[in-house]
Parts: sequence; C-alpha cells; structure tokens
Amino acid sequence: HQTSALNFEAQTVFELFVSVKDLGGTNGGEPPLLSDTVSIFINVLDVNEPPSFTNPTYTVSTSENSHNPSMFSVGSPHISDVDFGHIDTLIFSIVTFIPANGSRFFSMNSASGVISVNAGTDYENTKAFHLLIKATDEGGLEDSSMVNVIITDVNEPPTLRTLPQYHAPENNASAFANSYLYANGEYKPIPIEVSDVDTEPSKRPTNIGHVLISSCTPSCFAPASFFIVSSNGVSGDSMLFNFGISKALNYEEASSYDIQV
Repeated sequence: HQTSALNFEAQTVFELFVSVKDLGGTNGGEPPLLSDTVSIFINVLDVNEPPSFTNPTYTVSTSENSHNPSMFSVGSPHISDVDFGHIDTLIFSIVTFIPANGSRFFSMNSASGVISVNAGTDYENTKAFHLLIKATDEGGLEDSSMVNVIITDVNEPPTLRTLPQYHAPENNASAFANSYLYANGEYKPIPIEVSDVDTEPSKRPTNIGHVLISSCTPSCFAPASFFIVSSNGVSGDSMLFNFGISKALNYEEASSYDIQV
C-alpha cells in the first residue's frame, strides 16, 4: 500500500523488488531456505491539476492618459501550474472590470497574461480600476486573482476661453480691453475664463498672479498699456479675469492689438 500520495511531476515510475522465502525444513532449517525475487514497475498516471496564482491580489500603477502595451503580466512568475509543460496550456482572461468602463482601457493577451492599458484614463474621473482575472487550463480547471490598477495624476495644462475678438473704446482708461460693443453703443466686459482639470492645488492656477501677458503686437509693454485684473464673476472651479487699460487707447496710434496670455 502507499505511504504517501504519488506525484507524477516529481517521479513518473517506481521500481519495487519483492522477495518471498519459505520456511525451509522442519528440523533446524533442513533442507535450506528457498526464495524468489521479482521486479515490479509502477507507472504513475498524470492527473490534471489546477493552476494557482501566487497572490490573491496584485497592485500596479500607471499614469493617467498613458498607453502601455505591457503594463503588467500575470503570467510567470505570478502563476504556477505543475502540469504546465506536460499537458497544459493556460488561457488568461479578464472576467470583470470595476468600474465597468475599464473595458475601454484595459485588455489582456490570452496566451501570455500581459495586461495593456490604452490612453484615455483620467485621474480626475477615476483614480483606480479593479480587474478580476482568470487563468484556465486545457482541462477546464481555473484560478482567479484581482489586479488593482492605481491611476496616478499627471499635470495637465490650463485652458483659456476667449472670444475671437473684443472691442475697447478709445480715450477711456476706465474701460476693459476685453469688452463687447452692443447695438446700443455700450461697451461691456466679457470676462476671460481660465480653467484646469487638475484637482491638486499645486498643479493648477489658483490666483490671478498666475495669469501673465506674454506678448503684445504692437508692443504694449513700454509703458504697459494693459494689465490683468480679477473679475468678480465665478464660474465653478474656473477663474475669471479682465484686461484693464493702463492708459487711454488711441485709435489713430493702433486700431487693434494682438495679446498673448
């Protein structure tokens, strides 16, 4: 009988030597003892055994809006199958995406277990995804694990929203350069909006001091013709500002300005 379970992957064949002896003569062992010995070979039959992930969960990180065709592999060395190389080929798959829109960003190579991420992840919308993965052998046995994908923040540029052009009256230093001329002849400022999708304060403009005039055609720097002034208006997380006029404009000197902010 067996004293312990046999393992095909450790040893496929056992050879046993069995001997048998009689009791010999009844008087002091006469005639001499007689015996026989045979060799018995025991072939161990292979049985399909399930694959096994080394951990119930894995955690990886990737930058938002990045494309990485080999973000993480759940294949070797993260999974083992004692049958692998004997009778098994493993098939990998993502069973569940949490949240469900993760299927837009993550895919898996069914043969290698490599998980890729496509561009489009947004830290400001979703900071983590959870992927329930599965490995199945040819006999239908399987194991599963969870891959937690942490989305890391990347600094993104602010956005300025302006009209194609503005109107400002000459000889009026109290007016704003970003005004609109209405049909009744009145000039009213249309505040310029600056927004930033970043939620971290250190990665977004938080005060009017972060808004600068970078160029002006014709030159309006010496002396300065315009300056940035905060608007009293608020639009969600956006910041609103106007162009103040430092000195009254003269149509005959310049009928238009191209200002870069």
